[in-house]
Amino acid sequence: MRPVKLVGAMFLAMLLPAASMSHQEPVEAHTWTAIDWPFPRDGWPAGRAFRCAPSSCDAPAILTLRVKLGMCNCDTGVRDDLEVDGLSDVDLVSSTFVPLAPGTLFQVGALRGRMREYEAVVDGTKKRLVGVVLSRGCDVVAASLVTSDRHRRDWAGDFTRLLQNLP
Repeated sequence: MRPVKLVGAMFLAMLLPAASMSHQEPVEAHTWTAIDWPFPRDGWPAGRAFRCAPSSCDAPAILTLRVKLGMCNCDTGVRDDLEVDGLSDVDLVSSTFVPLAPGTLFQVGALRGRMREYEAVVDGTKKRLVGVVLSRGCDVVAASLVTSDRHRRDWAGDFTRLLQNLP
């Protein structure tokens, strides 16, 4: 295993024992199915991607997660929404994303950061995006979710559960 992948795997492994900070109803593990990384290659290693079928999530959804080493202020962590905009990979879904509101604080175990919702047009259809950036030290876990614009489910529990259960 290459050193970057090893460090990334160790970073994700820190999430496994984390306690959920969400008040969301439990999310069944079988609702999310692993899929291939849906984005073109960029300067970061590909992460993990998951799809939720409409029968499980009430609407189709794709969630991506990946580690970005050394991308955070080591002293302050994720400070503001500009960092969520720039690190969460929502720009890979659409270059024309528009924030719907200021972000909110989000925590999974020892990882702290922010979550923010966006609206975008993807392949001619209005979509809802959710970006999450969590940090520990100088490293971040970046996540993005894309689903239909009409679907307003609280996805915080899904982010938390998937982060906790990554192999």
